[in-house]
Order: sequence, then structure tokens, then C-alpha cells
Amino acid sequence: MHRILSTLILLACLSLLSAAPAKAWLFGDSALVTIDGTEYTAEDFKKWWGLWKEDDMPLPETPDPYIDWLLLAREGRRMELYSDPGFERATKVYVMSRALLKLKYEEVDSQIDVTDAQIRARYDQDYVPRYGLEGMEFKDIAAAAAAWEELESGAVTVTSLLERDQESGGPVRTAETWLRPKDLEKGSKWKEIYADLEIGEVVDPDKLGESMVLWYLKEIKQADDEDFAAVREEISSKLWKEQEISLTRALIDDLRKKYEVKIDDARLDALDLRADDAAFTDAIVISSNRQNVSEKEFITIMRRVLQNRPMLASALQDEQATQELKKETAYNVIAQSVTNWESLDRHYEEREPFKSSYDF
Repeated sequence: MHRILSTLILLACLSLLSAAPAKAWLFGDSALVTIDGTEYTAEDFKKWWGLWKEDDMPLPETPDPYIDWLLLAREGRRMELYSDPGFERATKVYVMSRALLKLKYEEVDSQIDVTDAQIRARYDQDYVPRYGLEGMEFKDIAAAAAAWEELESGAVTVTSLLERDQESGGPVRTAETWLRPKDLEKGSKWKEIYADLEIGEVVDPDKLGESMVLWYLKEIKQADDEDFAAVREEISSKLWKEQEISLTRALIDDLRKKYEVKIDDARLDALDLRADDAAFTDAIVISSNRQNVSEKEFITIMRRVLQNRPMLASALQDEQATQELKKETAYNVIAQSVTNWESLDRHYEEREPFKSSYDF
């Protein structure tokens, strides 16, 4: 009996041992290692592992890889490798790219709020009613005009005209399309034409200009739940983008005031983009309490813009287009500069969740 009990106890102990975590060192509260008086715990390892591991990399059996990394990092600091120009540049780029994302999230993305009411209001405004149109294309403008005269006089109906073949004055082909208020250019004749049409009515071709196509209103559909559901995501995305643009502009305006950014409009207007580089001076075009941009520097930027976007070269032949291009470029220079300055000034690398990855 005693032997049986002993065997059972032994089996129970073995089962408990096998159920224990294979990497128990990950779950203890004591330090994994102490280096120069600094303790590193399992929690420190987990943060490091989250940044160190790559896809499908297995968890190490021991904390040795972490300890080796700590020792290497300390040796790098002792050798002052952080002062290497290449490392400094890479670190600055890394910090700025992450900091810009944090700044955008704080000041723009987290402030966006697209509500159900806004989505529904935009749907009612820009998406309904829906106009179902059918276009009848004739062999030429004269044939279309002749068909219109017959329709106007009442000699034929749309139905009978569609039944004719091409030789008898019927359309060559037909095509259906659906239009929403958003598809009709606001303030144009198109909006007025389709809004006033009745079902079955043909659009007066004189209102559309000479064409081989006669359009008639086949059907009108009002709002319904199925259609709303089909376009809901599209509307939500548009509203999100509109708020993003508005909040970004507000942020840049605030930062322009903070960094006291000013443009010398007269000097900017006078810059001749077709002039030789020697014609430009060190006079300031864009000033701020951080950094100024001279004529020479601005022209260098403009040359780069034109090189990367060759289609803009045609703007140099038009004075108004040239002025707009210079103003657009100046705005972009300012927007990039003030957001860079602000993102670095906030020192996101000193706060979580960025701090851990920055320290790593």
C-alpha cells in the first residue's frame, strides 16, 4: 500500500514539473541580470524582445541573447559611438519620422470625429435623388437633330424611336447611366437641367450643345436604406479626409504663429524662375525664429520641384501659373519646416510608447 502511495505521489510531482513553464525565467520578479548596479528584469526583456524579434524568430531558451545585447550596447556607449555623424543622422531621421506621426495623431487624427448624422446629411445633400438616364446615340449630329424635332412635334415617342433601326432614323446604340447630385457640377447648367426633368422627358439638345446623343430621364430614385448602406463608407471616407485637411491647416496656421513665420511677398513675386542662378541673392524670402530661407535656397528648392515634376515646366510660360507655383512651394516649405520643428520640440522620444523603441 505504501509503495502504491509513493508511486502515485512521484507521478503527481512529475506531472507538475512537466506543466511548469519551459521558460520560467520570463515570469519571475527577480532581476535577470545586474550590470554595473543596474537591474534588468523579465519585463525589460519582454520590451526588448518586442523590438528585437523578427518574423518567425523563436523565443530564446535563456536570457543570454538579451544580456549579450546589453553588454554590447554599454560598450558602444563607452566608445561614444552615438557621436558618429552617420549614427546621428540616422537617429535624427528615425526620431523625426516617428515624431511626425505622433504629432499628426495628436493634433489631427485623434481629433477627427465623423458622426452618423454627418454621414446621413451628406448623403441627403449629395447622393439623392438618383437620376437614371439613357442616352440614344445617332449616326451624326443631323440625325440626332431630326429625331429631336420628331419628338418635339409629337410625331414619335421615345419608345417608338428606340424601336427604329438606324436606317429609319433610330439610334445606333443606347447606354444607361446613373447620376447623383454630386456628379453634376455645382452651379452649372447640368444641375438645373436634370433637376427640372420629368420621367420620360428628353433633354433639349440646345441646352447641351451640338451632340450626336439625345438623353432622356428614364427613372428617378429617392433615398433608401440599401443605397445608403452601399455608399456609407465612401461618404465616411470623404468626411474624414475633409476634417483631416481642415485640422492640418489649422495646425500649420498655429505653428506659423508660434515660429513667427513670414513671407516677403514682394520678393517672392519678383523671383524670375527662368533667370540664371547667379541672379539670386542671400536676401530672405521666408523668415522665422528658427531658420530663414534665402532667394538662393528657395530657387534651389524650386529647381528640384520642377525637375521632379516636369509637367509643371509649362507653368513658367504663364505668369499667373508661375506665381501660384511659387506660393504653393513656399507653403509646402513652411508646412514641412514647422511640423518638423514642432515634432522634435515635443520630445516624444522621452515618453512612452516611443521611449522604449528610441532607447532600443
